[in-house]
Amino acid sequence: MDAAALVRAQLRDSRPYHKKTLTVQGDASREREVVRLAAGVAMEGGKEIPCTVRVMFRKLSDVSKAKGPVTVRGRCEGMSRSPNRYEVLLMDAELVQAGKE
Repeated sequence: MDAAALVRAQLRDSRPYHKKTLTVQGDASREREVVRLAAGVAMEGGKEIPCTVRVMFRKLSDVSKAKGPVTVRGRCEGMSRSPNRYEVLLMDAELVQAGKE
């Protein structure tokens, strides 16, 4: 499943994927131990809100390998909404395919 498709599905209804193990593809970016997959933007009240999939890896070594286009597998724990970001959380994840920058 594409990261953007997952976020769009979660925005419509969070129940179908809650607590399910999913395989997700997307472009990864890193800030320290936090890895996010870009998932486009959503419109709310005429304002663009960035959307991401936040990936929490089982192994710290996967964090350093997650760059560029990647495939990850993890348990979906729902969506968080803040004023400046919509984020789907994947927990206990593993890196299925590492990308290249």
